Amino acid sequence: MPITLPPLNRRRFLEGTTILGAGLLAGHNVIADDDVDIDPNRFAVLSDTHIGSPDTQRWPTTASLRKAVEEVLELRPRPAAVFVNGDCAFGSGDFGVGTPEDYVLFVELVRPLREAGLPVHVSIGNHDDRDILWDAIPAEDGQKEAVDDRHITVLEGERANWFVLDSKRVINASPGALGEAQLEWLSGALDQHDDKPAIVMMHHNPHTIRRNVGLTDTGDLFEVIVPRKHVKALLHGHIHQWHTAEDEGIHRVSLPTTAYVFEEEEPLAWLDMHILDDGLRIDVHCLDREHEEHGREVELTWRT
Repeated sequence: MPITLPPLNRRRFLEGTTILGAGLLAGHNVIADDDVDIDPNRFAVLSDTHIGSPDTQRWPTTASLRKAVEEVLELRPRPAAVFVNGDCAFGSGDFGVGTPEDYVLFVELVRPLREAGLPVHVSIGNHDDRDILWDAIPAEDGQKEAVDDRHITVLEGERANWFVLDSKRVINASPGALGEAQLEWLSGALDQHDDKPAIVMMHHNPHTIRRNVGLTDTGDLFEVIVPRKHVKALLHGHIHQWHTAEDEGIHRVSLPTTAYVFEEEEPLAWLDMHILDDGLRIDVHCLDREHEEHGREVELTWRT
């Protein structure tokens, strides 16, 4: 099941949003501030936050995540949930993975979102350590994984369902893989929830771009998602690059990082996603508001 940091604010409940974990239905309420509306079709998506202790960092990733959190909280209406798509930690520990201190700091930095009533759903990246991240989350907040040691989520929304996968393969390796068991689970979950458009999200990029660091079983994933016409979009991080493309009729969204860029022209940013009746609108929020990508709107129409 997922790594989910639930809301901490218990003042007001917005009914109707349901979390699904590995096919097991579990009721979950979206909780909001008393005087702030929540849009059930709006989601804030961050990726590659790379939080580390100050003495190991070369970049101001803590300040960047803090700023992104503040910007999310300024949205009106607020999103139904926040996603952080992997590489939560900097990876300063053994084998380049997160340390307990990294995750304690990460959990503290996203706490304002939870206090404002927003659930934070966390996926696993190649710099993350599942066990250490799990230990940093209070016991009452978490749920146990259901497929091998993978943390996977289905978030059932009003207009679309989100399928969040765990693409970390092994410690100390950049390429990722989903594996047979997770792909079998995904097949069943997609078939079980074929009444709405499906958005699939994972940390690693498919091998349609940057093969040497991406998802090694991309072909197997596409065999699952391409024939299922209700799968409309595939989101990934990992390469610290913002763009959209199309693979086999499925929109692919490469998420920007809030931490550091590999190419100078890339933005430090997060995405404000609006699920429409027939597609997805993406608003780009750059941490540097002078960046040419700041304020850009991209609208993607679902395949039929």
